[in-house]
Amino acid sequence: MFAGYWNRPDSTVEATSNLWFHTGDLGRIDEGGHLLSSIRKKDALAAPGREHLELRVEKVLFSHAAIKDVAVHRGAVATR
Repeated sequence: MFAGYWNRPDSTVEATSNLWFHTGDLGRIDEGGHLLSSIRKKDALAAPGREHLELRVEKVLFSHAAIKDVAVHRGAVATR
């Protein structure tokens, strides 16, 4: 079903291993057995021992009364 990225053979090799295409999507299976996609792994923030998804960090920061707006990106947090 997937022959590779158009004119990007290096990206194709990087995304495949053992005849599998690895999308980098993170997800979970709910109680009904449905697969739910949540975010791209490359968009996750690395922390010692686990990963914090940027959207979760933003949600926590938004809950603080003194913060009006927030943007979280790997390696940076901007608030106002």
